[in-house]
Amino acid sequence: TGIMRRDFARAIAHHDAALKALGRRSALDPSDAEARRNYADQIVMKATAQNMMKDGAGALASTESALTLLRELAAADTKNVEARKDLAFAYGEQAMALTHLGRLDEARRAYKRANEIHEQRLGKDPSSKEDRRDLTRLEFGLGDDLTVHLGQHLLENLGVDPGREGDRTQK
Repeated sequence: TGIMRRDFARAIAHHDAALKALGRRSALDPSDAEARRNYADQIVMKATAQNMMKDGAGALASTESALTLLRELAAADTKNVEARKDLAFAYGEQAMALTHLGRLDEARRAYKRANEIHEQRLGKDPSSKEDRRDLTRLEFGLGDDLTVHLGQHLLENLGVDPGREGDRTQK
């Protein structure tokens, strides 16, 4: 509810409280894949809020933590389509965090990983509305941020204004 009103500090506090509870639950039985997945999913939801706040460092730390768990879960059960979907979503959030930090090459690699997983899933289930939606979200949301950051990089480091063909600014 905090995110819906753009009260990000409150949203992060809710995510932290949920993570504490889910972490305790996961610790009760470390072999419980469902509890570990719920914990990892909550970390990714926190990263989503952090990305909305443009907190790239926080979102990157969150996604890296979640990806460690999600990779393990996906590797343990290669037929688990939900684990693959979660992995793709986490890579998308990681790409967004890296974009916020201006680490565009790494962002493109994370984006590519997310994209590949969604396309693999669509190859198995072409009717998957969820994968189509997530691919569109990645393409439009991340594409816009990458374009903005690339433009800033060109202007700051090369003196080129991508909005004006052939323009070179004076430094």
